[in-house]
Amino acid sequence: MPNRNLLKVFFATAADVEALGAPRSIDVPMVKALNDLGYKVSWFGINIDSRQDFAGEMTSLNYSKLRRFFIRVKNKLLRDLKIQTGEDQKLIAQKKFDIWMSRILESRREDIDKNLVFIGRGVSSELSFQTIKKYGGRCVLHSQWMHPVTHSRILEGAFSDLDSSYKPVPRERLVTQLREIDLCDQVWCISKPVLDSYLENGVSKEKLFLCTLGVDTNYFKPGELTFKEDIDKFIIIFVGNINIEKGIHILLEALVMGRMSNCQLILNGALADYFKPILRSFFKDLKLLNIDLVIESGSPLANLQKADLFVLPSLHESFGLVVPEAMACGLPVIVTDQVGASDHVICDYNGFIVPANSAKELSEKMLYFYNNRDQKKIFGEKSYYLSQNLSWPLVTRRFISCIESAFNE
Repeated sequence: MPNRNLLKVFFATAADVEALGAPRSIDVPMVKALNDLGYKVSWFGINIDSRQDFAGEMTSLNYSKLRRFFIRVKNKLLRDLKIQTGEDQKLIAQKKFDIWMSRILESRREDIDKNLVFIGRGVSSELSFQTIKKYGGRCVLHSQWMHPVTHSRILEGAFSDLDSSYKPVPRERLVTQLREIDLCDQVWCISKPVLDSYLENGVSKEKLFLCTLGVDTNYFKPGELTFKEDIDKFIIIFVGNINIEKGIHILLEALVMGRMSNCQLILNGALADYFKPILRSFFKDLKLLNIDLVIESGSPLANLQKADLFVLPSLHESFGLVVPEAMACGLPVIVTDQVGASDHVICDYNGFIVPANSAKELSEKMLYFYNNRDQKKIFGEKSYYLSQNLSWPLVTRRFISCIESAFNE
């Protein structure tokens, strides 16, 4: 096992940490925990700043608030004119980050050797992996999704009823991901479904390791109202992108099917443009049942702390970081069997697992909590207890154990 004083870790964050918010970033608590464990960590990312409690080296690609504003305006215009899709724009941003990162690595080639482990995200690491390999370093692909072939097939199926001109996965994205898999030494799979998808597509099991994601238990925790019973209003919350892939149409159908009157549904996330007509088609039924629909963006903490039930109805979900976040806030959870984090849900203990695409079964389980308000506290306390084993320091110890085992010589 490598000596931690010799093992160096370069951690690349292609996402905008400032925009996402540190408590919901995967990378912020991971790099902190690695540094606390005594590893030499260098962190590279977008808008990471000195306010983060991180003692290691940081190199940041910074965008001012004004520049980010103009980028958002430009991107919306291009989407409205149907020149680019949101997926096209994500791909362009990820490619730009990879170019920036590879140039930095080239300038620091003297730091790269067999004791260096570079951890990069999918779609934004091809050039970086090439540079690391050229100088003898090791590469770990942080796979946020299932194998790209499986992921593409699932998305194409989910979008089959929409305008055929909409392509949820640009071909260039798929090709880039396949090249990254070939280049890397190890693939970090964040759930068993992710690992299984790589095996099914012919990737050697020796190239894969499994380590789930964690939760910031100092930030996500029960609020003053979490375990109190409210007989007047039943609040269901979903957190994530509001689109087909997340199964929001199934959630709305289940809500109407169950006739859960005097209920509030909070959709905490970004609403996809193509999903707006689908959402509007439910407005009449929701109004008749006196179901209050709230759409918000930003940090979900306050909404999680006041909700009665968390639901993640995804048609597929590599992990679902919000599941342990909701559990840490003391909520009972309902997820589909296509959610990677379902491994942390124990049926009839802290929540339920239902088949994806089944509005009927989802409705039945939501009705259980709707009709038995006292169960919120019982299930929620068990969720909170289970979430404590997913704190980032504990998860990071498991992660580094996997890394050291994989690169043991």
